[in-house]
Amino acid sequence: KASSDITTSLTGPITSSGPGANTAGGEILIWSTGGNITLGTAVSANGNGTASGALITITTDAVAGSVQVSAVSSTGGGGNAGSLVQINSGTGGTTQAGVTVITALSLKVISTGTVTLANNNAASNFAADLSTAATTKNLTFNNTINLTVTTVGAALGDGTLGVTLAQKSGIQTGGGTITVTNTGTLSVDQPVLSDAGTVAGGTIQLKASSDITTSLTGPITSSG
Repeated sequence: KASSDITTSLTGPITSSGPGANTAGGEILIWSTGGNITLGTAVSANGNGTASGALITITTDAVAGSVQVSAVSSTGGGGNAGSLVQINSGTGGTTQAGVTVITALSLKVISTGTVTLANNNAASNFAADLSTAATTKNLTFNNTINLTVTTVGAALGDGTLGVTLAQKSGIQTGGGTITVTNTGTLSVDQPVLSDAGTVAGGTIQLKASSDITTSLTGPITSSG
């Protein structure tokens, strides 16, 4: 935790792992209360053996705060489920460094800026909320395994180390474009919404290399 910028280098990975076989690492919180977060190295909370991964939260409270992530990983050992990665940024938005990837069972993104996560990420569940941005902001997300746009997180929010980020459902921007590209199947069971209110809604592009399925609870809407 810092009151200003947080920066990591290639030589400074952040890792939480269990002490032995079949044990999980602990929760990781990277929190700036007044600056940007620039991660130049990996952050991981992977499980060993049969253990699942742990929660990773990367968040800034700064109104204009930005988050750049490098490799972020919460995976389970032995084919078991990973956990949740959640990222929160201000109007500076969220980006990825180089060709790094986010690997997790679930990914939740909250921002008042543009979010560009265009690398070969690997999440099974995804939700994003850019709806509170004062101006139109866009979302780009690329993924490489079967993906469901769904509700991500616990009903009361996620995080036990002083920051709790709310549960999010589907994808919502305040009129910004939404572009989701997936290698594998793409299922939508929560709304995908670009709603600007007073001006035209943004374009919505959902692309997959295999089946695309929507449910009654997952309308796709662009409205002004």
